[in-house]
Amino acid sequence: MVEYTQRKLIDGRDYMYQLISVMLLAMAATLGIFSAAYIRDLETLRTVPDAIWDAICGRPDPDSLTLPLLLTFATMCLLGGVGVYIYRRVRLARIS
Repeated sequence: MVEYTQRKLIDGRDYMYQLISVMLLAMAATLGIFSAAYIRDLETLRTVPDAIWDAICGRPDPDSLTLPLLLTFATMCLLGGVGVYIYRRVRLARIS
């Protein structure tokens, strides 16, 4: 009985981690698509790293902060989703 309850708890947590990972990766894909739609030309694409660095450093940009924020949040969601997925796989490997 204890084994069944423990396995059910593990399955529930595994499902939760998988759901969080999928949601973060879906959000990263959505933000990435919006970022790609926002970039209209190669000049904008070339200046993206500078715009992101200026946004991180707090220097005001004469243009909007939309593109740097979209790309930063997309990257954070992507890294978070991959991190949760790796954590889930390592956790399951330890249990098994």
